[in-house]
Amino acid sequence: MATRRRTPLTIESNDPHVCTPDVRQHVLAHVAFFRDLTADEIVDIDRHCRVEDFDAGNAVHLAGQPARRLFVVATGSAKLTRSTLDGVEVLLDVLLPGDHFGALPVLGSDAYTDSVWALTPLCVLSLDIDAFDDILDHHPSVARAGLGVMARRLEGSRSQAYALAAATAEQRVAAALVMLAARTGVRRAGGTILLDLPLSRDDLAALTGTASESVSRTLARLKRDGLIDTGRRWVTVRDLAALEQVATI
Repeated sequence: MATRRRTPLTIESNDPHVCTPDVRQHVLAHVAFFRDLTADEIVDIDRHCRVEDFDAGNAVHLAGQPARRLFVVATGSAKLTRSTLDGVEVLLDVLLPGDHFGALPVLGSDAYTDSVWALTPLCVLSLDIDAFDDILDHHPSVARAGLGVMARRLEGSRSQAYALAAATAEQRVAAALVMLAARTGVRRAGGTILLDLPLSRDDLAALTGTASESVSRTLARLKRDGLIDTGRRWVTVRDLAALEQVATI
């Protein structure tokens, strides 16, 4: 009898003991808005935050809802999506601990432009407009950092648009796997890198702006060439250097 292949992914649980003050403060210290703050000031930021848990598959917020909170991932992972005019959901990014999302009117948005869904059990920290205003009053460096964050986000959007326009489907998929290896990769025996994230072929298709069938063919080809290994909702990179060459535009 054939044995069922088990997923190598690390499956997290919504354990309230995981999202501790120490974990939250460590994450906040690495958020672009707060990197110039002292340890005591980070403690103050943590006091302003609301802590929320979400089960995998649940929405943190939806596109079009009023922009009322700025969020930071404390533990777990989420996906940032946006719907096209045809109603197709496009995966824009994978959010990991230390990544921020959401919006506030003070940052130039009256409504959320994207939706965010928990990929795994998720703990997020959030700031409403009153809390953020109080932080700006007491920590002016946060306002300066915010300008840099907005500039980098704009440049990132332009780069992503260029990459989608110029690259082939194979290059897009390879580039997405390289990016995910850098952001979520776990080094394993033999030098392979597990993408420790439950992503389906539809998710990869949305992330790369290609059809699911194209993603499946590309993954099969990369696997046949020995660059990756795949299973149900998981991918392991076997030859990162070769995958980077495939991704080069």
